[in-house]
Amino acid sequence: MPKQTALPELPKSPLWWMLLNIFAFQLCWFSLVTLGNAAVPWVIAWLIGHWSLSPTADSDRYLMGVFAAIGIIAEGFHLYSGVLVLPNHGGPVPPLWLIAFWPLFATLLNHSIRWLIPRPWLGAGLAAIGGWLSYFAGAKLAGGYLDQTTSFVIAIEWAILFYLSAIWLVPKSFQFTK
Repeated sequence: MPKQTALPELPKSPLWWMLLNIFAFQLCWFSLVTLGNAAVPWVIAWLIGHWSLSPTADSDRYLMGVFAAIGIIAEGFHLYSGVLVLPNHGGPVPPLWLIAFWPLFATLLNHSIRWLIPRPWLGAGLAAIGGWLSYFAGAKLAGGYLDQTTSFVIAIEWAILFYLSAIWLVPKSFQFTK
């Protein structure tokens, strides 16, 4: 088992910040799946506000950038392979609203779900379930669907992504941003 890199000692996020973090994430998630690209300016405003107020702003910005890049690749794969089908979407480039979920998720890592970082296996299991459920619900709300025979790929992706984030990406984000 790889050695867990310890998170640096950071100021604890105040309760109000953690509650705002999870509330804003849920509001943005719902807005993106129901309004699509019309919600993107509001999500960008939240991301800017987040990194302006966050006690871990440098790490958060780094994680948002990494997750945005991962999101472009992952969503392109999901759409190209037919794992995820969206109405009125054609072509290899995912819609902006779909990419916006990824940096939005990154805002949770140092705050609302930070307690899972020292528990990478638990986080990976929860990410597999939560990631798949999020795609399932989001696809329904957006008028699309997940291919039931291949959508397990999403659960595997999120489990691996969370595990690697917990053991490597989040701890390294503090070193990369010094």
